[in-house]
Amino acid sequence: MVATREGFAFVEEWRPLTFLIKVAERDGLDNGLVFHFKDRAVTPSSTDNAQSSNRLIVIVEGAQACAKVVKDYYAKTLNHYINGEVVQRKKRDCHA
Repeated sequence: MVATREGFAFVEEWRPLTFLIKVAERDGLDNGLVFHFKDRAVTPSSTDNAQSSNRLIVIVEGAQACAKVVKDYYAKTLNHYINGEVVQRKKRDCHA
């Protein structure tokens, strides 16, 4: 499968966006993005997210456009669960 729009890529890896904590560019690669995810075992009382995160590194054409697509989606439409309730995430709380 091939991406048909600039900024979109096909990735054969599934991760829930509710665990996405950050999107960054990959140092040394013009077309690389790094998606940082919380591990599923992280609890709300956990304070060390650096050790409990994992990364998905993606190489795409139009990496900046891809990052913008993900960031816009995450900031505008992503709902996440807090104590079993769906809460709309505010843009200022989003690290992506």
